Amino acid sequence: MANSFQDMLAQVLASRTQQQFGLSPFDPKKNVPQDFGLGGMSTEYVSTDQDDKGNLLNYPTIWFSPDGTGNMLSPEDGLQQAAAYEYATGKKFPRFNSIGNADTFAQHRSAMEGGMLGPLATLFGSRNW
Repeated sequence: MANSFQDMLAQVLASRTQQQFGLSPFDPKKNVPQDFGLGGMSTEYVSTDQDDKGNLLNYPTIWFSPDGTGNMLSPEDGLQQAAAYEYATGKKFPRFNSIGNADTFAQHRSAMEGGMLGPLATLFGSRNW
């Protein structure tokens, strides 16, 4: 029961955010991989930076418009979009205690189909790895 409520709440918040901001991270239920010139079809391109509290986080630099068009943002713009997305939805992108852990997570996620695994940001908190 909780999962269906969480899924419903996540969908409502994602829809509201997309209406407000126009861009959302890859959603395998709505988006398809696209060619961004990165060597194949992509669902997300993950960057690592610090949030406003100095915590390391992974966030996407590929964001999707409501019509499904992917947009490759600069790392700086991707970070701003990620911060706005977290603020609007309450979802959090993963946090890490070292750059090595953040890079390893991003590499493993990419090797395992990236965004096809599911959302990078989660509604009910993030782990600090």
